[in-house]
Amino acid sequence: MLALAHLFTGVIPRYDFMLIACMVIQVVLYAYKIETRDEVLVICTVHLLGFIMEIFKIHIGSRLRIGRAK
Repeated sequence: MLALAHLFTGVIPRYDFMLIACMVIQVVLYAYKIETRDEVLVICTVHLLGFIMEIFKIHIGSRLRIGRAK
């Protein structure tokens, strides 16, 4: 997926592409019953907690916000 992200660098930032691609993959896995609802909820919860921790670290100043990804 990282290799594909470089193909779309001029259109969309790399990390945004990777986020969208991962979300699409997750939806496909759930739609084809490869993953259960509980597994999807666990993955979403873990990512939400990670996002909250990143926002907290940026807020207290222990981590600088990265500029626009190229």
